[in-house]
Order: sequence, then C-alpha cells, then structure tokens
Amino acid sequence: MTEYVNLPTALHRQWHVIIIDGRKRVRCMQIAKRLLKPNGIVCLLDADRDYYRAGMDGYTGEFVTPTLWV
Repeated sequence: MTEYVNLPTALHRQWHVIIIDGRKRVRCMQIAKRLLKPNGIVCLLDADRDYYRAGMDGYTGEFVTPTLWV
C-alpha cells in the first residue's frame, strides 16, 4: 500500500487535477499538497467522513456535494 500511495511522488511531476479515493485518503491529501500545480484542484471522494477532515488542513476547499470536497 505504501508503494502505491507514494507512486505519484516518484514520478517527479506536478498535477493540475488530483482525484483521491480509497483507504489512504488522509496520506494522499498530504502528498497532494506537494504535487499540486498552482491553482490546481484536489477532489476528495467520500469527504463527509470525519476521519478525512485531518487531510483537509492547509487547503482552502469546499464541499460541492455532501460527499465531494474540492
């Protein structure tokens, strides 16, 4: 699982859009902060779960549906 989560970092690229879904959402959100291009977008699926709020620290996002945070 760790290799899978860290794969985008190993590609040495930045991204305009990052979509996060799966069991390691909080860790992926932390990694996405480093990989996101300026004015890029992170989409977090099933974001209504309290546990995932920790991954939103440092972002200025908003819910676009009850479960989708951008």
